[in-house]
Amino acid sequence: MAQVPMRTSSTVIGGVTGSGSRFTLLYLDEDELYIDDCAAFYTSLQTSATASGGVPIYAAASPSRSQVFVNPAVPFSRKLKGRLKVCSGSVIFDPEETKYPLLKFHYTNIQKLGVQPGVSETFFFESDGFTEIKPNEPYRPIKILSKHVFEVRFVSLNDIYLHMSKLHELVTLSAVSSPDTLKDYLKALTMEMEQRLTFDRSWVVNIHERTVMEINAKRVKPLITHPGRLLLTDTRIYFQSMHHIEATPVEHFPLSSVVRVVKRRHQLCHTGLEIFFDDTSIFLDFASTQERNTFHDAVCAQPGATKLVSGELDLGEMTRKWQIGAISNFDYLMYLNFIAGRSFNDLTQYPVFPWIIKDYTSPVLDLSRPETFRDLSKPVGALNPARLAKFRERYDEMPDPKFFYGTHYSTPGYVLYFLVRRVPEYMLRLQNGKFDNPDRLFASIAETWQSCLTNPTDVKELIPEFYMCGDFLLNNKNLDLGLRSNYTRVHDVILPPWAKGTDNFVEQLKQALESEYVSMNLHKWIDLIFGYKQRGQPSIEADNVFYHLTYEGAIDMQAVTDPLQRKGLEAQIREFGQTPSQIFHTPHPQRFTAVNSTSLSNVLHTGTASVQQLPQSPTPPRVASPPERLPSPLTSSEASASTYSAAAESADLSSSDEEEEASQSVWKETAKLKYSSLLKLHRDSVTACCLSRDGHTLCSVSQDSSVKIYNLHDKRQMRMNNLNLALSSCQITSNDKAIAIGSWDNKIYMYSVDCGRVSDYLCAHDDAVSCLCMRGDVLLSGSWDTSVKVWQCNNSSFHKSALHEFARNDSAVRCVSANAHATIAVSGSEDGTLVFYDTRIPNGVIHRSRKETKLNAILASLPDPMQAHTEAINGLQMSADGTHVLSGSQDGDLKLFDSTGCEVTSVNVGEPIKCLVTDFSTAIVGTATGVFLWDLKELVVATLPIGGPGVGEITSLATTSNASTVVAGSSNGAVCYWRYQE
Repeated sequence: MAQVPMRTSSTVIGGVTGSGSRFTLLYLDEDELYIDDCAAFYTSLQTSATASGGVPIYAAASPSRSQVFVNPAVPFSRKLKGRLKVCSGSVIFDPEETKYPLLKFHYTNIQKLGVQPGVSETFFFESDGFTEIKPNEPYRPIKILSKHVFEVRFVSLNDIYLHMSKLHELVTLSAVSSPDTLKDYLKALTMEMEQRLTFDRSWVVNIHERTVMEINAKRVKPLITHPGRLLLTDTRIYFQSMHHIEATPVEHFPLSSVVRVVKRRHQLCHTGLEIFFDDTSIFLDFASTQERNTFHDAVCAQPGATKLVSGELDLGEMTRKWQIGAISNFDYLMYLNFIAGRSFNDLTQYPVFPWIIKDYTSPVLDLSRPETFRDLSKPVGALNPARLAKFRERYDEMPDPKFFYGTHYSTPGYVLYFLVRRVPEYMLRLQNGKFDNPDRLFASIAETWQSCLTNPTDVKELIPEFYMCGDFLLNNKNLDLGLRSNYTRVHDVILPPWAKGTDNFVEQLKQALESEYVSMNLHKWIDLIFGYKQRGQPSIEADNVFYHLTYEGAIDMQAVTDPLQRKGLEAQIREFGQTPSQIFHTPHPQRFTAVNSTSLSNVLHTGTASVQQLPQSPTPPRVASPPERLPSPLTSSEASASTYSAAAESADLSSSDEEEEASQSVWKETAKLKYSSLLKLHRDSVTACCLSRDGHTLCSVSQDSSVKIYNLHDKRQMRMNNLNLALSSCQITSNDKAIAIGSWDNKIYMYSVDCGRVSDYLCAHDDAVSCLCMRGDVLLSGSWDTSVKVWQCNNSSFHKSALHEFARNDSAVRCVSANAHATIAVSGSEDGTLVFYDTRIPNGVIHRSRKETKLNAILASLPDPMQAHTEAINGLQMSADGTHVLSGSQDGDLKLFDSTGCEVTSVNVGEPIKCLVTDFSTAIVGTATGVFLWDLKELVVATLPIGGPGVGEITSLATTSNASTVVAGSSNGAVCYWRYQE
């Protein structure tokens, strides 16, 4: 075996790569290994030719695209500072000045290598060509005879030179006669580097952390893997890359944020492990299944993993939830991808979604016509009968193992075909530094669909992004993707005539995915991809047989000892992709829809699927967070929208217990409310108050931009912070741990009560946020910009884009409210108008549904925008069941409306109403002169006493659910409160 020269230091030469480095492992050739790096000065002393076409390639003064460093006729004496990367097939110089490109020199182009005489720590080589690399641009090969000089810094010249000279020698010999010598050398070098790798304990966050396990592993990212050292302590998981290429040499993840640890396969080997955290995920590959399992068990056994969900997700339960509409089609497909081993971190196993629409020519997309939709009972390859006949003929003539399709419906190439505009660096890596031929690039939705119908090598399905966010269809990076044969330039993807932009295109696809036709037929596609038609005789009958190596269990990769054979198999996996794990072995059940609602009724009554056991707002299964710059479905607003929509649709299927929970809370006897105290908390008007569930914690916000947290039980201030501008509104989360705050700076902030700081924020509107309403994990916001938006949030953060945005008001929105499930909402405007919304649909417009449910009956009866008052509506509340609305206005009118818009009760209180709260039996109303209790049945009024003069007008009100505590904020910054006393 060849001797391996190794440095005595265990760290990378010259330290770690700084954050300014542009180098990435994506710049390496297939199967090329990264060996080492060091700081260096680079100089090009002479050249003897110009680039093809006579263009000068080395011009020191200009960083233009056609020029690099030195004019060929003039020696370039300036030294460029940067880092030299030594790899198994090349050396790469990464200049510190980013206006210059990276230079890649293949060993096969290096003709002479030596030490520069008379100059310390300096070597040179002569090359007949190199490659110029700029991020997001095709690589530029340069054919020129030139001499390149490198002065290494902070390390011994021998450490770098020994590697390069040995690799140059072996690569040259390998190309001629001795390929095994190079393989042996690289294998020995890799083994020694891995054996010498130890975790640098100086990167441990807390010196008191106890080490549980330390082991070698690889961090898997799209198209590349990072070998490194994995450390598990009693509080964190650490990964230290062997090569220190990243700006941060060591990544760490708290065990307290681990939510799921899932065993995966990688390259058809059961050696992968995917760890899901609150907001990200990592994919690891181990040397063996045993090592993988040991680390898996060690993580799961840690007491610090307090959020870890143990055990497997219940497939049967999730399927039943999908059947009854408790989760959307989108989320169910994401769930199936998740448990079938699909991951955003591995392009050979990327989540797969179906083509739904086949009409890409009509001016309007008609989702009521079955002809609009693709046949979901057939694989893409079988959609065209003429092409299928040829596939069948070839199948009959083929020896075993037979297949219909020589390609697959999901491969790395297909994924990057769709995502080339978002992540061009991956396409360049896959295509050896080039974008694909412009005629083969993703240029048109209609053309791509037509190719899938007619091209004998194209049977691809879609990726989740088509049902999430349309930014991947836009050439936002202004990539030069070339000219097609018809002389048109490839730029943004051409959309069908019925799409009015990328957002509208994706929105219509989402509606199609959740349509009745797809809901009735999606189980047929699931049978093909994840189910019983994936393998065996059913797959043959369904024309659904692919190349045998794409299937799980087709070959035991760990038993393949021949490196050449293993390399070939891995290349085939990259080329053909992998079929998802088979998770159903019998026909998948159909979803219950309006067409077969009798079946749903039978299920509910026989108890086959117990609705009582379903959560009110189903939580979607956690799936992989994507790699950098690739979007994550269940962390995106679009995925959340479908999850929320499904939860909203299921709200009317609630059990009797849930209906009681959603019923209007009944207050205690308000006559027994006793004045407790007056607190001077703010310097300006108190714009909003909210209370914790137990009534002990008060939050108030003010026009003075401050938020105050006060403990009414202990009578002490807990928190105080100032934000940017005046604050308008606040709502407390369901666990009392955080507060959503609306601001005049157009933002909504999430304020952590425990930490006393802002944990997240949204740039929510185009003008000031005027009001908020929270129901569970759904937040509604209104603004001076006249819009109402629906957001999804948890107890510490928001999803960054609105689930829905409604623009149906003609003037500024002053207040907003919703029913218990947030399926119906109402807003009050500056001009006295009430507007009602169906929050389950994008435009919020009330429509009549064929589903005869209590919820749809209410929605059908709701009025169009109605003029309820003559002046601004300052107070508004909708009943928990959505059947009544109470509004109070600047015109002094207090009005109660039913779900048809008819006035049930109306009274003028004699002065402008500033705010109100109600249980729809009694209303507490704030005015310029005090706080009043109105009996809505008898229309009699009582006054809540306020101790002491000078409180000012009442600007905000809040109560606990049973009105055992009532608080009122005033225009002079004071807050007074009352407590129920027997």
